[in-house]
Amino acid sequence: MANERRAPLGTAASARFVPGLVLAFAGPPAVAAASLALSPSAAATTANVLGQLALWLLAAGLLAITRFVERLPLASIGLRPPTGSSVLAGALAAFVLLYAATPIGSWLVGSLGFADLGAGLARLRDLPRPVLVAAAVTAGAVEELLYRGYAIERLATLTGSTTLGAAIALAAFTLAHWPFWGAGAALFTLVPGAVLTALYVWKRDLGANVLAHAATAMVQLLGVATTPSG
Repeated sequence: MANERRAPLGTAASARFVPGLVLAFAGPPAVAAASLALSPSAAATTANVLGQLALWLLAAGLLAITRFVERLPLASIGLRPPTGSSVLAGALAAFVLLYAATPIGSWLVGSLGFADLGAGLARLRDLPRPVLVAAAVTAGAVEELLYRGYAIERLATLTGSTTLGAAIALAAFTLAHWPFWGAGAALFTLVPGAVLTALYVWKRDLGANVLAHAATAMVQLLGVATTPSG
């Protein structure tokens, strides 16, 4: 499946994918930058909740583009009724993310001398737990929709290669974490991002990806909440 080839679209047909790809790639970094800009003048909880709402608006906009601009079914971005296979694949992927990808990502960041994960974590440590749970669900649903279901499928169609489309989407996903988290955490994100990318290319089931991402984020964020600062 990873080496799947497609016939690239012509220029006119490709143009209809531009609004969605711009929204998918530029939207989350813009939201993160706005959240950081808002933080000095607003409570951390308020800034975080507003950021989450903005991400959901991005997701709604992308779904609208898919249906009414591209005139394609939601199944074209991996949205289909969940099955037992979706749940099993998502649960297995979450296990890999927590117990393999996370340690490897942490080792990679440390071995290269990056030490800026703490700043991003400090912004989350004092948030109420319900907000952290909502943040995990938001990250799982919105990021998987934008960077996996939509970006991989559309880039695969545009380039004629699922492998190339997945690689570009993974790079965009990694860089999108830089504004809020910093370079080290963006690099860390590359490892779990690769796992989630492989899961989507294998299953083409966005529900499995959302489950894996949200469950992993929830465990990690709640872990941050229970870790003393300093």
